[in-house]
Amino acid sequence: MSDKVLERKTFQVGDVLFREGDEGSHALIIQSGEVEIVVNADQDEQAVLATIGPGGILGEMALLDQSSRMATARATTGGSSIVVSNQVFNVKLQKADPFIRGLLLILADRVRKLPPNVAYSEESLDSETTTKSETMPSPESEADS
Repeated sequence: MSDKVLERKTFQVGDVLFREGDEGSHALIIQSGEVEIVVNADQDEQAVLATIGPGGILGEMALLDQSSRMATARATTGGSSIVVSNQVFNVKLQKADPFIRGLLLILADRVRKLPPNVAYSEESLDSETTTKSETMPSPESEADS
């Protein structure tokens, strides 16, 4: 991977990076800015599940289990991201231990089955969880490990 140029994507406030129900063709690692993850984005009763900032990843679940997007990603600020293609994601995933791959699929399935009002109620999340995310290493930082 280190010899390839990674695609970068910029976004502005209000841009929709992908929509709930879309096919998952890529994930995004946020370099700068913030993106909110929203269910029912096109309806009156939408719910913000999380806000992803620099170092966070979004769109990975659709790549992991080849299902449609379970939420909409909408920019709350301008920023930029690294695009992780389905192909790159799968190459990385295939290098992981089979036990870990299986565990990730189980976890993704469980998240998809949680009702949004239970899984993401404000009482169940503290303010740290909704404003920060785990930092993802760039695909280029793992030179074909």
